[in-house]
Amino acid sequence: MLNTTASEPSRIQDKKLSGICPRCGVKSQFTLVGFVSATNQTMKGASVHTCFSCNAYIFIEWQFYTSEFGEDGYYNPEMLNAPIPIFDFRYIPETIKKVFQEALICYGDNCFNAFAAMCRRTIQAIFQEKGIEGTTRIHNQLFQYLEESNDDEMKNLLNELIKTGHDGSHPHLPEVTEERAIIMYALMEDVFEQIYIRPGKISEAKALRDDAIKKRKLT
Repeated sequence: MLNTTASEPSRIQDKKLSGICPRCGVKSQFTLVGFVSATNQTMKGASVHTCFSCNAYIFIEWQFYTSEFGEDGYYNPEMLNAPIPIFDFRYIPETIKKVFQEALICYGDNCFNAFAAMCRRTIQAIFQEKGIEGTTRIHNQLFQYLEESNDDEMKNLLNELIKTGHDGSHPHLPEVTEERAIIMYALMEDVFEQIYIRPGKISEAKALRDDAIKKRKLT
């Protein structure tokens, strides 16, 4: 949703925009970079802004209004960027967050093959974060990780993600459709939940309890 300081028709350069950035997901001010005026054929204008938080480009379309008295202006701004899914990264390491954020941008832009390939890269980043060498093939990394975790459910989960990511990386393999990408997104959520989020919440709960015990002893 976009917020503007002037809802009535007026010049684009006189309006100040803010909203949820489709790239970083932060509520931010949008700074005007440039605009294209409406034509008699389209009756629409367009503007380009940058997000104050992440500096990403934001593309806006405006409805054009002209009255019988010759007064005109722009109103009803609509964001043209595809929003990326909002993802909770609180318990996920920064190196992995950076890779998966790029995957989410691909997902939001409907680039599903690219999304699958970046998910595969995210899994490799997880293996590296867990101390498994990044110089070996991903299947070797998978087997090494599973030997240490001994989790059959995780084996099936990661194996399916790696195969789909492999499809997205090679044009001679089956295309990653929107339907496959939606499933892959859900599976990636499961991976993060099992490897980082659930253990992170358990550690946080334990730390909070230990802190409460310490405070109680001091009173």
